[in-house]
Amino acid sequence: MLKKILLRCLTTALLMGLQTSFAAAPPFLFPIRPGQPATLSGTFAELRPDHFHTGIDIRTNNTVGWPVRATASGYLSRIAVSRSGYGLVVSIRHADGYESIYAHLDRLAPRFRRMLYSRQRQLRKMEVSIYPPEGTLAVRQGELIAFSGNTGSSMGPHLHFEIRKNGFPIDPMAYGFSELNDGLPPVFEAFSLRTLSPQSRLAGRYGRQEWPLTAGPSARPSVRNYAFKDTIRAVGLLGLDVLAYDQAEGSDSKNGLACLEVLVDSQEVHYTHIPKIPLPFNRDVNLHLDFGEYAATGRPFQHCYRDAHNNRLPFYRPSARRGQLLVQPGAVHRVVLTGWDAFQNKTQLTFVVKGETLRPAMPAADTAFAWELNGPYLHWQARPTDSMLLYVGGRSFRATPLYAGHWLHDVRRGLPDSAASPQGRFLFHFLPPLFPGRAARLNSPYIIADFTKESLYDTLYPTVTVRGNTYSIGPINVPLRQPVKVRIRPARPPGSMARTAVYQLVQGEPVYRAGAWQGGTYGFSVKSLGTYQLLTDWRPPGIRLLRADSLELRFRVLDNLSGVRRWKATLNGEDLVLNYDPKSGLMKSEKTTPQAPYRGEFKLDVTDNSGNRATFGIPDLAAHPSPGSREVPRLRPKRR
Repeated sequence: MLKKILLRCLTTALLMGLQTSFAAAPPFLFPIRPGQPATLSGTFAELRPDHFHTGIDIRTNNTVGWPVRATASGYLSRIAVSRSGYGLVVSIRHADGYESIYAHLDRLAPRFRRMLYSRQRQLRKMEVSIYPPEGTLAVRQGELIAFSGNTGSSMGPHLHFEIRKNGFPIDPMAYGFSELNDGLPPVFEAFSLRTLSPQSRLAGRYGRQEWPLTAGPSARPSVRNYAFKDTIRAVGLLGLDVLAYDQAEGSDSKNGLACLEVLVDSQEVHYTHIPKIPLPFNRDVNLHLDFGEYAATGRPFQHCYRDAHNNRLPFYRPSARRGQLLVQPGAVHRVVLTGWDAFQNKTQLTFVVKGETLRPAMPAADTAFAWELNGPYLHWQARPTDSMLLYVGGRSFRATPLYAGHWLHDVRRGLPDSAASPQGRFLFHFLPPLFPGRAARLNSPYIIADFTKESLYDTLYPTVTVRGNTYSIGPINVPLRQPVKVRIRPARPPGSMARTAVYQLVQGEPVYRAGAWQGGTYGFSVKSLGTYQLLTDWRPPGIRLLRADSLELRFRVLDNLSGVRRWKATLNGEDLVLNYDPKSGLMKSEKTTPQAPYRGEFKLDVTDNSGNRATFGIPDLAAHPSPGSREVPRLRPKRR
């Protein structure tokens, strides 16, 4: 069956110039329990934070320790260990430019494990990278290379598996793994439409509207249909987005889709398929989805059109208006959105758009002032009034409403300082614009940000607000092409600079951002605009002993705020390598020679990112064969 996988999509990929030599590939072996049925918890090209998923995630029933086997013969080219990202990862080079990658591993097979442990002891640290000389470590197809785990940025036990050709990640599903089968079609949770010009309207309004979906009956289990019965009244240029995921039998995971197509009156206006990922442009995923909605809610609505600045991703078939829907007054259009998974299970959404200008409902008299910036258009709402003034460069003029209670201003005509009505005066906090392709500095009394020539996709109209120890750079609905270096200069220096750092608020949770104090400012790097806080961490990490005997040393190490930075363990004065997983707080020994039991005096020293230090010791492991404990404050592991 898998010989037919993605037949439509792969044909389209060839037409789009994304040729991949599938026929020249070696006969790949499924890396987990080959020959037995398997399911996925993640599919190729899923929309992930700041990147497309570059492989498939193979489920291991929420446990670690499943044997991982080489998918094809070759030689081991890399072993690496990191607290984040891939965690413990192995790469194997194969013939004809192919490479396979196995990530989030728990431990390696014995012959590789000894090599890794030797390098860790040599460098006296957990995080290392090893690149054996080319061809020296031959690996046979089906050979045991490791055991599955949950290391790095994994959100649960599984094996992340990649196939690359000449450095490009390629969808492993294209190579025919009979262990995987799926008869369930994708799910569409909701769809949205967005006005893309000042003259466009949805039900008489400017902006974005969203509709939840419920599937209707289907004649075949591999097909799911959504028939949206209400006619959508709209006019002008519109952008269609969908919140969708794929299902698989025996799994509750919400996976990505293989293909999306939009037809308007039976004519194709948009088609997307992703057979391989150009890694240099992987951050452009933020142009492939509705970044503003994702930044605000965490929901990955996928664009069914091409963003104006999405010019580097080669996933789309050429189309008129880049897939935007054009609705003329009086016209009636039937729109069909179709999504396929890798097994050609299909889901369709059908709705009707009628070109009609409506008078929007009158907003409530107590409507609060609110605003947003969409590209160069400042859209704000307030209590309906005939006396809304906009102040630009010290001059004021009467703003003409789009309709009752709503106004629109093109900031290219001048950045407004504020708007005023009988409700009061409202500040916008704009700074001078920054332009793509130019290095520039955002300069304010308390925040300085340096943008490189590669930082921006589009012109940025930045805003800066400061409230107490909270600093915001916006708008947050604008993605960054490359990171930006930021410095915060607090009005009042903290009591302890050494223990004070910047934390970015992510879904309301403070996340430590590594940086340094210099001349009264804290400098750090950000991948997205947002809100930051200066927080002081006085509490040292907590250490709780789980097991200490001749066979294993195991601890729970958690920090309440800044996170663990470094640790050092010794046994009888000699360095001992302990592996650490920040997600679970588990720190444990790596033992490669069972014939040499742990004996003697053990010491552990842990320091967090704010310099707080905790120590733990056992005078004699031989006299301490059973698990003990040390009481520590109840701590919450932090998001990374």
